[in-house]
Amino acid sequence: MGVGRDRFTYTTSQAASGIDTVQNFERGVNNDLFTFQGIAAIDVVTVGSDTQFRLSNGIQNNAGFGTGDLLVTLQGTTGFTADTIAANVRFDNTAQFLFG
Repeated sequence: MGVGRDRFTYTTSQAASGIDTVQNFERGVNNDLFTFQGIAAIDVVTVGSDTQFRLSNGIQNNAGFGTGDLLVTLQGTTGFTADTIAANVRFDNTAQFLFG
């Protein structure tokens, strides 16, 4: 992403491609924003220094957590929690975020 406050939208028509990688995503208030539309639930998974957003079955901490189809990877960005993710979620998001 570029300088300033960037925004990206991910919809069901883009789901499960797994090829999207976002670089330089800035977490926190007044930084970059994302929204997922038409997707019910997403597992938020930290893998090394990256965060993956994966399709979820809507059940947190079950055996299948984090194994759904890969939607997008935020390269070099970690630290999302249930308490902090809202700072980077746009108002029109429809997905529930689950953490393992």
